[in-house]
Amino acid sequence: MDSSGTHALQSLIEIMNLKEEEELIKSILNEDNILKLSINSNGTHIIQKIISCFDEQNRAKVNKCVIENFSKLCMNANGICVVIKFNKKFFPHKKL
Repeated sequence: MDSSGTHALQSLIEIMNLKEEEELIKSILNEDNILKLSINSNGTHIIQKIISCFDEQNRAKVNKCVIENFSKLCMNANGICVVIKFNKKFFPHKKL
């Protein structure tokens, strides 16, 4: 994954304001893609942006993947960043 493409996608995710746009991104995500992106040095930022910007329904696949792969993500330098973002989103007053 190249950094230019992931930066462009992060910017696009930030400015999305239509449910249809979020649905498009959601439709290409599956557990395997989410996990690969989460542990990739460039892809991790896309997953973190989705956690921050998408509504709960469109973020459901990501949430499920983070919970189901918690141990794998915690043992990876990029994956732990996804876990921390997830933790801050859902438990803002708790420290990991």
